[in-house]
Amino acid sequence: MANRTVGDNRNVPHPKPVQRVELSDKYIRIRLFLVVILVLVGGTCLAYALMSWLSPDSGWTTISADSAADIVERDHFELQYELGAADIGTTAENKAIVLIYTDALELACQSFQADVEYEDVHNIYYINRNLNEDIVVESVLYEAFEQMGDQLSYLYLGPLYAEYYAVFASNDDAEAAVYDPELNGEQGEYFSQICSFIANGDIELVLLGENTIRLEVSEEYAAFAEEYGITSYLDFFWMKNAFIVDYVAEQLTASGYTNGQISSVDGYVRCLDTREVTFGVNLMDIQNGSVLQAATVSYEGSKSIVMMKNFPVYSTDDVSYYTYENGEIRNSYLSVETGLCSSALSGLMCYGSDAGCADIMLEMMPVYITSEFDGESLSALSEMAGEGIYSVFCQDQVIYYNEEGLTLTDVYDSGNIGYVVEMLTP
Repeated sequence: MANRTVGDNRNVPHPKPVQRVELSDKYIRIRLFLVVILVLVGGTCLAYALMSWLSPDSGWTTISADSAADIVERDHFELQYELGAADIGTTAENKAIVLIYTDALELACQSFQADVEYEDVHNIYYINRNLNEDIVVESVLYEAFEQMGDQLSYLYLGPLYAEYYAVFASNDDAEAAVYDPELNGEQGEYFSQICSFIANGDIELVLLGENTIRLEVSEEYAAFAEEYGITSYLDFFWMKNAFIVDYVAEQLTASGYTNGQISSVDGYVRCLDTREVTFGVNLMDIQNGSVLQAATVSYEGSKSIVMMKNFPVYSTDDVSYYTYENGEIRNSYLSVETGLCSSALSGLMCYGSDAGCADIMLEMMPVYITSEFDGESLSALSEMAGEGIYSVFCQDQVIYYNEEGLTLTDVYDSGNIGYVVEMLTP
């Protein structure tokens, strides 16, 4: 290869000398201004897109309690609400409702909890372990005790409710029979002894005023409890969700949020909506061991609804029922006199506009938790109707109701099963 010399570069093109050009400040300012505008427009679009993505849509939606809250049974409740119907943005509305709902549900659920201990919460669990002592409880719990009135004795069935928890949680009939007082003689005797303690006044919840209570238990009953490992003298069991639903509904209503309804898995509903919006609730029945929807009960305006049934419908009912292979069903409704499952009808729905779920439940208990539905039962339902608490129930493929003008749709009629509708007369 030839050596390159200076002469070898003679034909290589050379760039022109660099010229210095002075740009006008006017153009720099224009370009800077345009850049700022583009940044602002882009940021606005991004913010709008982000807000649109984060803002809940208008319309009916399920409101969930804050996941950080300590609510053991949060899945037992559902709050349906129509966002955007009020003069407030859906984001602010949703945030406010979640806050109220979470606080109310957490306080109420913890207060009625019989199986979980919370720091600084004097709940049912705490009361059961501090007998014969003056205890200050939350107002929601104290007011529930007051509401129970003459039916406080149902709460004293705590030891028997614990046995039925075991029945419901059983994996098979053999396991269930161990805890079932109707199939196990020793259990039957145990149940009789508990009911005797209740009847003899060996347990009494004393209301002292100013949210202060005392659970008094006799020495004889306390000794019996120690022998048998009883730790739960008091329990709201199937009744507690009525009070919880009422409390949450009252907190939402007091804050002006009424375009929705809250319900529990075990049949308590509080519709807060005073607008002309039509709602429907399914009336369930059991025929030859098969559960079916007998009809749909339609209603408008604020309502409290309570449904009692002695058979399971949904998978969530597993915590409150057990079905034996022969079709026999055990449920949560226990007689104070015997401690055994007792229901006069397969199901009873009662509702009203002026009473809460707990008040309606307490009116229903003497009618439903008994061995027979008779003329006296009908008279009781008629008296309730006079107080604005109406009833719907099924019996022998007849749907009975006692509110004039009640709308029943989708009345079941298929194959050998067909329901007819009949209004009860006073």
